[in-house]
Amino acid sequence: MNYDPTSPEQWEDPAKVYAWLREHDPAHHCEKFGIWVVTRHADVLAILKDTERFSSRDANTALADATPPEVAKVLAEGHPEVDALLTADPPIHRRHRGTINRALTQRRINENLDAMGQIAHALVDGFVDERSADLVARFAIPYPLHVIAEILGLPEERLPDLKRWSSDFVRRFSPDLTTEERVACARGFIEFQRDFEERIRAAQREPGESFMSDFARAGQDGEAALSMPEMLTTIMQTVVAGHETTTSLIGSALVVLLGDEALRETLVQSPDKLPAFIEEVVRLEPPVVGLFRTTTCNVALHGKTIPEGSHVQVMFASANRDPEAFPDADAVDLERRNPRAHLGFGEGIHFCPGAPLVRTDTRVALEVLLERLPGLRLAPNAALQHAPHFFLRGWESVPVVWQTA
Repeated sequence: MNYDPTSPEQWEDPAKVYAWLREHDPAHHCEKFGIWVVTRHADVLAILKDTERFSSRDANTALADATPPEVAKVLAEGHPEVDALLTADPPIHRRHRGTINRALTQRRINENLDAMGQIAHALVDGFVDERSADLVARFAIPYPLHVIAEILGLPEERLPDLKRWSSDFVRRFSPDLTTEERVACARGFIEFQRDFEERIRAAQREPGESFMSDFARAGQDGEAALSMPEMLTTIMQTVVAGHETTTSLIGSALVVLLGDEALRETLVQSPDKLPAFIEEVVRLEPPVVGLFRTTTCNVALHGKTIPEGSHVQVMFASANRDPEAFPDADAVDLERRNPRAHLGFGEGIHFCPGAPLVRTDTRVALEVLLERLPGLRLAPNAALQHAPHFFLRGWESVPVVWQTA
C-alpha cells in the first residue's frame, strides 16, 4: 500500500492506512513526496526525543518545492525567515521556548477564563434561536480566534486579518498551491510581520504585563535577546497553535460526541468528564496528524536505512491508535489508564506550548455548547467532509440541530 495524504479516500479515512503501515511497513518511503513516514508509537516517541539524529530545522520545507522567484520577491520585503521554536534545535530552541513559556502561562490562561466563557456565550446568542447551524463556521472558527486575540491584545476589528494571516502561514507550504496562491500567502505573511512588529516595538517602548510585553522583555534574564524575525515567527506559531488547532479539535469533538448518544448524555450529566473526553479526541483525531524531522545521519529503522538529509514525517495520528500503546485503541475510553500518553500535542522539547490553551479553550467551548443547545445532534443527512491538508485535520463543516429551550 502506498501512503498518499493527497488522496481523498486516505484523508477521509486514514485509520485503515495507518493500521496497514504499522503492521507491514512501519518505516514507509512515500515515493510521491520523497518523505519517510513513521507510524508506530514507540518509534514516533523515540524520534521526537532524539534531537541529535532527527533535526527540526527546515521542517517546513519538507513538502515545498524551491521558492518561486515571484514569492521570493514578496518575502524580500519583510524580515528574513528563520528557524524558530517549532523549527529550531537546541540550544537555540531553549531561548524561544523560554520566551513562550513565560508569555503563555497557565496563570495567563486562567485569567482569561471568564473572557472565554463570555465569548462562547456571545457567539451562541447569535444563533441559538435558529435551531440549526454549521458549528464550524458559526462557532469553532470565531471562538478560539477571539480568545487568542484577547490574549494577544488584538482589537476585534483585526480578527479577519489575524485569521487570514494564520491561514496564509499554514497554507504556504502545501504542495498543491499555484504560484499565484503562494504569492498571496507570502503577502499575508509580510502583512502579519509589519503589523506585529509595530506591536512589539510599542511594547518595548512602554512595557507592561501583556503577552506582547513578555516578548519585548525576552533576553532580560541573562539569555541572548530574540531577534525580531525570531519573535515574529514564534508569535505566528503561537497564533496557529492557539486557534487553528482548537477550531479543528472542537469540530472533531462534536462529531465524535454527536455520533454516540450515550456518550453525549454521559457528558451532559457529568461535565467533569470533559477533560478525559478531550484527551481521547486529541488521541483519535489530532488536529496535527504529523510533523517533520530531517535526519542528520543515516538511520536504520525496521530493516531499512533512512539516508542522511531525509525528511521524516512522524505520524502522531497513527501512533495514537497503536494497539501496542493503547488497548482498544479505536474506541473512546473515558477511564483510560494513560489518558495523556498520546502524542497529539507532540512530545519532548517540542511538546506544543499551546496545549494548555487548546485544552482549556475546548473544555469551555463544549461546556457552553452542551448547556445552551439542548438535544444537540448532527443534522439529518449531514454531509461531513474533512478539509484537505497534508498534515492538519479538521472538518470543513459540522451542521447540527437542537431543541429550543
